Amino acid sequence: MPEMNLKWDSQLEEFTQYGGSSLERRKEILSAMRDQFSQGKNCKACQGFCCTSFYNSMQVTILEAFDLFFYLIKENRMTQDLVENLKSNVKKYRLDYFLNTGRNSSFRRSYTCPFFVSGSKGCTIDPEFKPYGCLAFNPLKENVNSEGHCTSNIALLERRENLEDDKLNLKLQALLKLNWEKESIPVALLNLIELFEYKT
Repeated sequence: MPEMNLKWDSQLEEFTQYGGSSLERRKEILSAMRDQFSQGKNCKACQGFCCTSFYNSMQVTILEAFDLFFYLIKENRMTQDLVENLKSNVKKYRLDYFLNTGRNSSFRRSYTCPFFVSGSKGCTIDPEFKPYGCLAFNPLKENVNSEGHCTSNIALLERRENLEDDKLNLKLQALLKLNWEKESIPVALLNLIELFEYKT
């Protein structure tokens, strides 16, 4: 296996600009979450069913992957153990197996998020860096403790969308020569890790 290089070399620093406004990009969703949570509609009593392979098929854009990538580096969580965990996750759920369903779409495979911890802790990623889809998936009523009582706020996600993000994603895709616009969290992170973190 190639040796990991956890230093921020000059090549990586060129891309730090894309991780500088993660909070700004999530501000509207986080504000809506706080309002909802203040009404008692939160995940405190839930076991995190939405993060498991029974319900989760979350995909992220390149920009969202960068947000998570920089967060993990800053928190000193970009370790060899994490890389092995991501690879194991990809293999277990066959996330690297592409199944075309026609009309420029593909089958989204379900998987348990590698950053999910069973029990009260749940997600181990700070909200400022979570995928938009995760943030917008919330309870419909108070004190939810079982599956089937949450939904994705599509209208909120659509309001958050903007052309600037689209332009940045296209720019990053071209600069990094990536062949995807959206990918599962493990595959997206491994792509960035291989691009920036390994020495041959």
